[in-house]
Amino acid sequence: MKVPVEFYQYPTTDTVNKAIGGLAVGPTFKVEEGVDYPIDILIAEIPGGFFSAVLLIEKTGEKYSKASTGAPILPLFRLSPGEPNKDDKADSAPPYDPSGVPWKLVSTSGRIEIE
Repeated sequence: MKVPVEFYQYPTTDTVNKAIGGLAVGPTFKVEEGVDYPIDILIAEIPGGFFSAVLLIEKTGEKYSKASTGAPILPLFRLSPGEPNKDDKADSAPPYDPSGVPWKLVSTSGRIEIE
């Protein structure tokens, strides 16, 4: 990843904002329709009794609504339609754009690939 790491802060992610500076922005990558890509998703934890995980996807050059902090409100990276269960009392979930299109999941020879 590029150093220094860029972070997005949201009003609803106060604990993460204070603990590590917000949600980390990953490196840019390119995908093409019809091409299979292996994907590794790393989930880490900072000890202390709090855990959250979210994977948002940002398309370069796309215009997004902004949170009050100025961070873009991005679609969830997901492999099926629908929205996740939401705990309105949780201090971990950033706002997200529910209109994001799910990526297609393809299973071949026991491997899972994203098209």
